[in-house]
Amino acid sequence: QNQETSEPESATPSNTLSNTQPEEKNETISLYIGTNGNFKTYAYPFSATPTPEAVIAAIAETSGWKLPVTEVTTSGRGGYIVSFAKSGTLFTGNASAKAEFATENKQQLFQNILDSVQKTLQTVFAQESMGEPELKIFYRDETGAPLTFSDLGITIPVEQAYSPNMWEYLSNQNAQG
Repeated sequence: QNQETSEPESATPSNTLSNTQPEEKNETISLYIGTNGNFKTYAYPFSATPTPEAVIAAIAETSGWKLPVTEVTTSGRGGYIVSFAKSGTLFTGNASAKAEFATENKQQLFQNILDSVQKTLQTVFAQESMGEPELKIFYRDETGAPLTFSDLGITIPVEQAYSPNMWEYLSNQNAQG
């Protein structure tokens, strides 16, 4: 029994998504792991309606990446802002992924992580995308600062929705330096 409502079940002044209580139901979602245009799909069962934090934790469990999230909030720009803890793979560079998810270098690893989180969140939560045609995903660290990969010379801007295409542009910007 799938019931759709046009109004949110709880309207609170807080924009932190983790404050909402998921309704009890068994649900299997698709996790998309890989990079733009080259994703593999993995079925993942949930005993309750998944939250963005739970979906990211499922990606971490499936891939072996360490993806601690300090919070996921709604953005006034039609999407989610995902704040990653500095103890995770994005900051340590320590892949520790399962063999199936091994990458050739750090840039590929970081791109796989961000592309996977973006694609999966967009697919799972698109119907709740605040009226936008596409759910936008913004990334930052636990302090609210941009994700900065200093050894690659790449910074993912906080104020700009993430796009898998930004890696090529940011890499070229760094090369022109």
